[in-house]
Amino acid sequence: MKPILLLPSALIIAATLLAADDWKLPPGEPQLRPGPGVELALGNCMICHSADYLSMQPPLDLIAWTTIVVKMREKYAAPLPSDKVDALAKYLASSYGTKNPKK
Repeated sequence: MKPILLLPSALIIAATLLAADDWKLPPGEPQLRPGPGVELALGNCMICHSADYLSMQPPLDLIAWTTIVVKMREKYAAPLPSDKVDALAKYLASSYGTKNPKK
């Protein structure tokens, strides 16, 4: 390799290594809001969705969250047992719903 090509390559490598110190990862993953039913969301919603995804939803009421949970079960095969639909919808409505807008 010609010496003239080594200098640009060395400069690119040095710049890359120095730039690596300029950025940092965020301090941890977002977490679900605590509350009764959070374990249902962790075990069923987090299979496909992130906590960020839930927090980005508009503040929905209990009826809307129930409709979404039923849709996830019936159309997208979410593994939530049918007797847990109401409990999960109540958690979502109370933690991310109209009474508890984004914090």
